[in-house]
Amino acid sequence: MEVLYQALADVEEEEVNQEALAPTEDATASYVRISNHNKLRAFKRLRLTIFLHFKRLFMMRWKDLCKSWVITGLEAELKQLEQQAQTGLAALKSRQRQIELDLPEMDQQLNSLKEVLHDLDVSEPLYAELLAVPEAKRSVKAHIQVLAYEKMKKYREEMETLRKERDTSRESLTRQNDEVERMQREVQRVTAAAVLEKRETEKEMSAIAARNERLEVELKEVLVKVEVLSAKAAIYDEVKDKLDQAEISIVNADNQRAVMTATLQVVTDEKRRLLEVVKDKDHCLDLLSMDKIYITREVKAHQDQVKKLEQELQQQQEKLRALKSTRQELYNRVLTDNRDSLAAHEQRLQAELARLQEHANRDIETIRKEASEAAAEKVKTYRELRDAALAEAETLKAIQRENKSNYNELLTNENNLPRLPSELWEMHFMATDMPNRFQELQRVSEAKEIEARSGIKLRDLEIEQLRVAQNEIRCALNQKSIENEALAEKVKVLTEKYYKRELETERSASLLQNELEITRRNLAHYETQPLHQHNPRNISSTPKLMFNIQQMNFQWLYNLLRGGFIGGKTTYEIKPECILS
Repeated sequence: MEVLYQALADVEEEEVNQEALAPTEDATASYVRISNHNKLRAFKRLRLTIFLHFKRLFMMRWKDLCKSWVITGLEAELKQLEQQAQTGLAALKSRQRQIELDLPEMDQQLNSLKEVLHDLDVSEPLYAELLAVPEAKRSVKAHIQVLAYEKMKKYREEMETLRKERDTSRESLTRQNDEVERMQREVQRVTAAAVLEKRETEKEMSAIAARNERLEVELKEVLVKVEVLSAKAAIYDEVKDKLDQAEISIVNADNQRAVMTATLQVVTDEKRRLLEVVKDKDHCLDLLSMDKIYITREVKAHQDQVKKLEQELQQQQEKLRALKSTRQELYNRVLTDNRDSLAAHEQRLQAELARLQEHANRDIETIRKEASEAAAEKVKTYRELRDAALAEAETLKAIQRENKSNYNELLTNENNLPRLPSELWEMHFMATDMPNRFQELQRVSEAKEIEARSGIKLRDLEIEQLRVAQNEIRCALNQKSIENEALAEKVKVLTEKYYKRELETERSASLLQNELEITRRNLAHYETQPLHQHNPRNISSTPKLMFNIQQMNFQWLYNLLRGGFIGGKTTYEIKPECILS
């Protein structure tokens, strides 16, 4: 290009020198010369614009050539990779044939190993004998037996410990069952004894009633015979005193029987109530275990949702990378042509991106509010469950205090009671021992309740962490989607601009082609003219050709355009003989 500019400068200097050496003529000749000079300057400007247009076309062809070179290099690499794949495939085929040849021998070895592994029962003496044999002299079966014994030794010990634990648990279970059966038999025995005692007391009462009737008959007889039997009055008084004492003893026995029946009824009611409390506790524990299972399932479901969202995020990131690569390619293509318009469009895209970001932030806020409301609802339900459990515990403690007060009252009244039978004392001891058992059951239930609460708290924390991670992933996905939309809009606008620029370049190329055809026709017309008409003064007679061919030989530009753009060649070398004649 520097050589081309130098040639143009030399031609202009030569024209100026010739005009300076021309003789002085009249006013008409000077006017013609000035007009010719103006026309020459106009043609030079036209020539420079044509040159700039063809320079641009030259650069476009040069880019196409570079792309064709890159494509040829990629095709060569592809051929090389195909050759490497063919060589690898041939090696794999040879390896497959070798494996197929070695397959029968491997089958024989496998059968022999199966025969060896058929019997691996190893005892301690056999293991000691196998260890005494050196490792280099052992057979395959012996080596496998040693390894199997060493690997299974730990499992045998664990199995033995588990068997012992199972036996102990069975023994404890049988002992507890025996204890329960013994208690049941004891209760049955006590009830049977109470029934027998009741029958005996009823018999005694009937006997006493018969005796009273008989005494009344005797009293009537004595009253009839009082006058006759005045001597026996003292005996009658003694009998009357005995009768009064017997009645007093009967009343005391009735009172004692009523007290014992009342205590028995209280003990049975307390037992029934405690059994109902234990059943309620078991039901509560079952509900807590079901809640725990449900929460674990919910946690697993949330984990699956998080994994799905992570996969979708990876897919969106891959799509985003692909869109970024396409955006970079389009941006590199149209960067040289849209400097001014790109800034305005970039501002519009930034405003659109800000609007979409604001919309996404509003969506994120709504999602956070919904998540917080759901969490508050769940916390409310858990608090209600906790309050219900605490209320139930308070009621149980109140019942325990009441039972303790009743127990203290029974202890205070114990000294005032007469001597009770052994069966009733055993029932009394069982009744006094019931609060201790109730306390033990209450401690166990409270421990289970605390464990369930701690598990629920841990699950709540895990769910909260998963919810926070899910919200973060959702926010990231929303931002990525907004960026994808903005990039898609930008790519759409850039593709439209690229197509417009391509149409403009094609239109300019067609215009330049037309101008080149006109120039060719003018040049052909000039070459067909005789030599005596090649005078600079006669240039006004050819208005279509607006430059002096003797002073400026335009053949180099014609050859350049013909060889570089019109003839379809890809060589852009400018030779000296094309520049200067």
